[in-house]
Amino acid sequence: MRLLLAFAFGPLALHRVQAAVMPRNRASCRVLEKAGFRREGLARRYLMIDGKWRDHLIYAITIEESARRRPRRRGS
Repeated sequence: MRLLLAFAFGPLALHRVQAAVMPRNRASCRVLEKAGFRREGLARRYLMIDGKWRDHLIYAITIEESARRRPRRRGS
């Protein structure tokens, strides 16, 4: 996830990265939370999967939020 965010906010020059996760996928939610993503809300009937509309939790992080989370290197 660190590499993905470094690429998104570095070479791609994105301001925001967003992710949508099915609520029952707690492992993916935890990965996003540990990476600094904040939960923004629930998108009802967000994607059709296996012929059914599925709700998704929306998470996001901005470049400013990501910069605050970067660990400082020793000697910096």
